Amino acid sequence: MERIPDAFITLRELTEAYGSMMSTQELRSLTEFYSDAMGGETIISQPRTLKHLSRVSVLCVMEGNGTLCPENLNKLFVPREVRSYLKLLE
Repeated sequence: MERIPDAFITLRELTEAYGSMMSTQELRSLTEFYSDAMGGETIISQPRTLKHLSRVSVLCVMEGNGTLCPENLNKLFVPREVRSYLKLLE
């Protein structure tokens, strides 16, 4: 599971990087999914929130030790809201 830990990616940046490999519609769909998951569309690159960086860190550790799956996220001893956030539901 790959994540971008430092900055939001704009449609323009995705197009520049992957425009020769993906259609405009695929790139727009990817941008829309990403914007929904992150809580809003971005026009310029900007730093991520500490909340998001924390999610990335937890998920990366779980992925690294082979425990990243929905069932294990549900078993974490954290509030329900935090589990929802880790599962990209919030």
